[in-house]
Amino acid sequence: MKAPDFGTDIPHLPEPATPWELYSRLGQVEDNVHYIEPAFRFISGMLDEVSERPPVASLLGWARCDAVGVDGCGSSWVPRLVREFAPCGLIDGVWLEGLTRIHLVENAIGAPLLQSLMLRFGAPSTTDGYSSRYATLLRSLGTPPDSITRWHVREARPCADISYELALLGATIALFPQTFRAETLGVNLWMAAVGPCPLLSERCDLRQGEREELAALAQEAIRHESDADGVSRGFVAMHRAYQRWERAMVEGPRTAADFVIEMLHRKARFAAGHHDRVRIEGRRLEDWLGDPASYPALLQSLVKAGLIRPGRPDDSPLLTRLAAFGGPMFEVFTSAEQRDLREWIAAGAPEPRSCAPVALTGVYTAAPKPEALRTQAIQAGSQLTPAELCYRLANAELYPLIRLYGRALAEAALAGLEVALDHNAPPYSEAAVFELVERHHAFNVDRRRKREMQRSPALPAWQSETPSMAGVFDGSWLQGFIDVRRCHVEEYGWLFRIYASEMGDGILAWNHNRISRRYLEARLPDASLPPTERSTYDMLPIPFQAILNLAMALNTTRFMPELLGLNLANEATGVGGSFITKARERGNDWWSLNFRLHNSIDNYATGHTAWSVAAVQAYLARLQSVAPRAVYAAWRRAHLMWRIMEIHEHGTKAEQQALSQVSIPTGMEE
Repeated sequence: MKAPDFGTDIPHLPEPATPWELYSRLGQVEDNVHYIEPAFRFISGMLDEVSERPPVASLLGWARCDAVGVDGCGSSWVPRLVREFAPCGLIDGVWLEGLTRIHLVENAIGAPLLQSLMLRFGAPSTTDGYSSRYATLLRSLGTPPDSITRWHVREARPCADISYELALLGATIALFPQTFRAETLGVNLWMAAVGPCPLLSERCDLRQGEREELAALAQEAIRHESDADGVSRGFVAMHRAYQRWERAMVEGPRTAADFVIEMLHRKARFAAGHHDRVRIEGRRLEDWLGDPASYPALLQSLVKAGLIRPGRPDDSPLLTRLAAFGGPMFEVFTSAEQRDLREWIAAGAPEPRSCAPVALTGVYTAAPKPEALRTQAIQAGSQLTPAELCYRLANAELYPLIRLYGRALAEAALAGLEVALDHNAPPYSEAAVFELVERHHAFNVDRRRKREMQRSPALPAWQSETPSMAGVFDGSWLQGFIDVRRCHVEEYGWLFRIYASEMGDGILAWNHNRISRRYLEARLPDASLPPTERSTYDMLPIPFQAILNLAMALNTTRFMPELLGLNLANEATGVGGSFITKARERGNDWWSLNFRLHNSIDNYATGHTAWSVAAVQAYLARLQSVAPRAVYAAWRRAHLMWRIMEIHEHGTKAEQQALSQVSIPTGMEE
């Protein structure tokens, strides 16, 4: 197994990443590229510890999970299970993000996995995805979903380290789909057919009747995988990780007494200073609270002091006087904590069980220093040829530093375009977005009918209409919307839906890029090579547009407005106009099919253009609700990308000439 290129001699941070830190940083990987190396060390270690590898055909029988019976649980235990599984439940399907990206989805393995991810994501604005359903379950039990990744003091963290470690297996393997393709298929089979959480599934249905379909899609993908040993390794790694987590849940705190002890750990830090005059059995309460090992004895001392009366919560002064209205501890305990206290007292105030934590098994290493990583990324990236740069951007898992260079390159290019066009956008309104595309459609139809489809002036290579690498990367700018963590956000839902459609909705014959390759094969026999092959990038010219699209896709949140505008422009470009003209050209049936297909599914009424309009409106509406002053700036950035397309298609000769003279950023010249 060859490790990705993480750079050379880069200094690292002094401390290894913690499970929570690694999990939360990978949730926004474009701003935390330095955590990709620790992610690789983690997933490599998890897979290396697997020794038992049953045959693929017997995996499901081998992993049969028996129902776990737990007696004497407090009423807080099931909510606790839901909270502890949240790091996994909120990123359900994350392990599929890598294998459904554009460079890997165009085959018999990627297609069923894309269909599986579409099921997990749900339909935008109509069907909740799996992560959204889990978020709703969390809220119903009093836990805000975003609190799972927020920073907390350690004793108040919502989940145990082992819960983050369980989720990390899927989150890290997603970053290395080529390296761990077979293992990812094994993880997916376990999650589809056994998981995601048998312990919770006995109490609530996390799949709502779709388990059989998910399992069938998982097995279909495995049918085309030659590395059976790798599939077993991924499956077993996932099963073992889950078993460790389940054991931690069953053997860990689960009674009301256990939860009261946990409550003391959470509150002790800030209880200090409020009890300096209180003594229990001759010992200052401040000293009790500063000694976690004494908490069980403290509870029994409260009983001896008469503050707690076993079996009689309604007669216990701790609840009826100290924590009542007017008492010194009024509203100190949450409703859940009060319930735990009452259950514990009602049960006779028993001593808590001894709960030894289940040990972590993950490998946790330090991340490189981010500034040193960025410096090396810029230096190395500026030396690359367009073909090599395009290859690395498309296969970024093998070259993580290219993410940082791609971001810097895109920022420079966009700044240059804005200055060159002296760009300003009209005032924003939701109606204005539709009016833009409606006007463009009218221009398209009018020009086609008048047969005035004249060639534009000479354009730079990055906007050439001749066959180029951009033609076999249709939809590449949308890859960042394969985002389990954000698929519930409306604009993410629409743009993922467009991406899936560009990839054929998991039906290989409908995949746009496969169709593009077919019409190129007549003159370029190597057009059938996959995007994972380096020689593919020497096959056709590399326009800067293709590079810019891939660079922005690796930095989706940073370039969100530009991607919205770019996508709207790309979907609306030729509908009713040049798409019809090109579809009628004779000599290559695949060429005609390509443009006929785009003219229909990109339609303005209910197709990709309509979805793109909805995405722009949804994003700016969300921005309006939290930062109204930022709306115009975001709209201006989106409109810049639209304006580039509009000038190219329908601009004046002067506008087109100005656009053609925009300089390519340093390091991109041939």
